[in-house]
Amino acid sequence: AFINNKVSEFGSWFTRGGQDNAFTSGNFRFQNNTFTGYGSATYGTGSYVAGFKLWQNNDVEIIDNIIDANPRAWPSSDKTYAITMNICAQDWTIRNNEIIDWQKGIVLAGDSGSNSCQSRPVTNCLIDQNIISQTYSWAGNNTIGILLSASRSSTTVSTAIVEDVTITNNFIWADDSDPDNVGWYAAIWSQVSSPVAYPGGTITIVGNTIYGLKSHNENGGDCYLFYGEDKETYTQQDIVFKNNILGGAHNTSDSYNVRLKYAPSNWVANGNVYDASGAWSWGSTYTTFSSWQSASGEDNNSKTGNPLFVDATNGDFHLHANDTVATGAGVNVSGITDHDIDGDTRDGSTVTAGADVP
Repeated sequence: AFINNKVSEFGSWFTRGGQDNAFTSGNFRFQNNTFTGYGSATYGTGSYVAGFKLWQNNDVEIIDNIIDANPRAWPSSDKTYAITMNICAQDWTIRNNEIIDWQKGIVLAGDSGSNSCQSRPVTNCLIDQNIISQTYSWAGNNTIGILLSASRSSTTVSTAIVEDVTITNNFIWADDSDPDNVGWYAAIWSQVSSPVAYPGGTITIVGNTIYGLKSHNENGGDCYLFYGEDKETYTQQDIVFKNNILGGAHNTSDSYNVRLKYAPSNWVANGNVYDASGAWSWGSTYTTFSSWQSASGEDNNSKTGNPLFVDATNGDFHLHANDTVATGAGVNVSGITDHDIDGDTRDGSTVTAGADVP
């Protein structure tokens, strides 16, 4: 256990490693630490820094930490990430951290090619009660809050994949005062797919407040609050998407609430509050909420609207006591989560969308 430490201006990785071809390593806890990065090691044309990259480790807890990329203090590139649960790792809890200004916040990588561990999936990861924020203008366009990566085309076995992931009660927000430069390319991006077999498990995204897109990326393309991509042939078919607030989209020409490049056979969505300024995609693009409901066959009890937050300008996405948009707009998710971002109990009958129960 690494508890109550302050680590200032570290370069390269703070923690990196694994145990090749043996799954006895793990049982690590990183709790109540403050980590501040300072990019120093050359990666491509710039400096970089990363927080955690562990592989083949079981039972890792990263909880109650402040993990700050500190990019304004060093000549940053676009090769930074706070936490990577890497190949063959299982049973992780990432909870109640502040993850500040990383180009990628949390990455789950089930595969690194045929020369790496492919004997079991990255699975059983809980990402809960975190604040993942983005207020920095990164040089690259891939600012991503949470990335669930695909198996590579070099994969030869079906186990080298990301499976069960539960993402609940998080604030995933970006400053939208300068959307041409700051914001998410994708707040949550699932590439979970494989060239050899359908992924197992379920991606569960429930009770999050997701906010703040770039108005466009550097290539003039689209940006997404949730993006489901078919990067390889066999895609993840089981996705639960309930009681989320999605906001800070800018217009329907390049800003998506949800973009699914394929139609999952078991997409279950309900109780969400979407930004009416954003679009939706179920293979094809839909610019009205009713057309999205018809195409996807889900979100019957969802709605569009702009919830009232305590202080969105300064990153406080707790619901205001006077909010009438998200309060009571959710559906029962008691089998998935019974608390909010602050640990307050969620009411099973009058359910609120988003990460906070006012």
